[in-house]
Parts: sequence; structure tokens; C-alpha cells
Amino acid sequence: MSTSRSQERRQESLSLATQLLDGALLFSRAAAERFPEPKELKRAIRDSIDPERSLGHSDR
Repeated sequence: MSTSRSQERRQESLSLATQLLDGALLFSRAAAERFPEPKELKRAIRDSIDPERSLGHSDR
């Protein structure tokens, strides 16, 4: 596999782990160098849509 194809595949895998909501970045695996915890994504989505809403046990 050529270097450019390898870099392209890496970019594809990183972009799959970038979470967007209405164009706003919620989480970037590339920036965090890890996958997000479900709790983190739930909180980020809630904070964007309805910050006053409780997530119940996920807020603790």
C-alpha cells in the first residue's frame, strides 16, 4: 500500500470518530487521541440541544 493511500485510510478512520451535531464539533478522536465514552457523547449532545435537561444517572 502506498504512503498516500495509507494516510488517506488513516484520515478516513479518524473522520469516522469525529462527532458533529448541526456542524458543531462534539468530539474528535484525533484531538483527544482516544474514542469517546458514551457518557461524554450523551452529555455533549444534551448540552447542544437542551442544556437544562437531566441525563439522570449519566449526570452523576
